[in-house]
Amino acid sequence: MAVKERSNDQWLAALRGPNRDEALAELRVELMRGLRAAFKALIGEIADTRDVEIGCDACFEQMDRFVEMELSGLNAAQAMPLVQEHVEICGECREEFEALRATGES
Repeated sequence: MAVKERSNDQWLAALRGPNRDEALAELRVELMRGLRAAFKALIGEIADTRDVEIGCDACFEQMDRFVEMELSGLNAAQAMPLVQEHVEICGECREEFEALRATGES
């Protein structure tokens, strides 16, 4: 069944209209599609976890040292792989890393 792209208002109108059963069936298909996509993404994130990881607090505690190593030309990623991996997957920590690096480069 091909599901039409609809806004929330359009879905409400369709569900209140004369073809309510058809709209309800389409909405179920759309909801299942969204759930499948969310479930697939969650499974992907779980599959990408490692036996050893650090969280944001541990990453922030080590961030200054990580940035100093990188700015001095050392291979920070090799010396601190858990920080490197966390910065790659965490947007908030990546922003902090980039801000610190930019401050150190100026």
